[in-house]
Amino acid sequence: PSLRGDGLTDTVRQTADGLEQLLQLQIRTLEDYYAAIRRRLEDFARAGCRFSDHALDDGFLYKKPGQPAEALFEKSRNGGLLTEEEKQGLSSEILRFLSAEYAKLGWTMQLHIGAQRFTSSRLRAVAGPAGGFAGIGNCCNVKSLTQMLDDFEKGPYGMPGVILFTLNPADNAVMSVLSGSYSRDGAEGMVQQGPAWWWCDHLYGMREVFENLASFGVLSVFVGMTTDSRSILSFVRHEYFRRAFCGWLGEKAEKGEWDVSEAQLKKLVEDVCYFNAQKRLRL
Repeated sequence: PSLRGDGLTDTVRQTADGLEQLLQLQIRTLEDYYAAIRRRLEDFARAGCRFSDHALDDGFLYKKPGQPAEALFEKSRNGGLLTEEEKQGLSSEILRFLSAEYAKLGWTMQLHIGAQRFTSSRLRAVAGPAGGFAGIGNCCNVKSLTQMLDDFEKGPYGMPGVILFTLNPADNAVMSVLSGSYSRDGAEGMVQQGPAWWWCDHLYGMREVFENLASFGVLSVFVGMTTDSRSILSFVRHEYFRRAFCGWLGEKAEKGEWDVSEAQLKKLVEDVCYFNAQKRLRL
């Protein structure tokens, strides 16, 4: 299992109500909320969870709250309406707390960046917010993203492993090159770009990510393809990914762009398509 943690930061009041009912406790302060989250993370960890997932949609900004986060949480908990800036500050504070908890548990934190989820109001009403009627958002705010990662790294347990998924292909190089800015001895691919995602999850999009990882990042530690937890049929994407990856590698070798042996290519394919993910899962 993996944890989809969007609700922990985006709908604080609804999530707090749900946690109160589930855990049979009162949540009135931010510390109460954090204590409830820790209990649920421990439950997920016991079930074998090693990954969390958060959507940072188009327009997301990471910022420190202008007033104490505790006051903002209590204002929201008591029915008060937060301004957009206050929401961003509180969400950022909770995200920073979560990153520390994930690092303590040894989890990998996945961040899906750049979806524009509001397009057709008509189709959204028919299919719901997860109906798929969305688009590619603007390029990510690099200053905001790097400030967030820097704060994660300063946390009490250091930075968790972070996988950055971008929906805007213009951000591929931006995401890949960040792997070098948060290196740590003994930790492979501490921060890395994830595979092509959503609208980019096709042969052209996959090959574009391969090229960027090989040019700007470290291809050998790439975690390979991921699976959409909401659809068992999505498992076939792993086979599609393997064919795309092996075809791209074969072309590089055939052209002489990479002077590597067949044994080295074999190891690279096995690591990207299996063993790198296995290490993350600690299996």
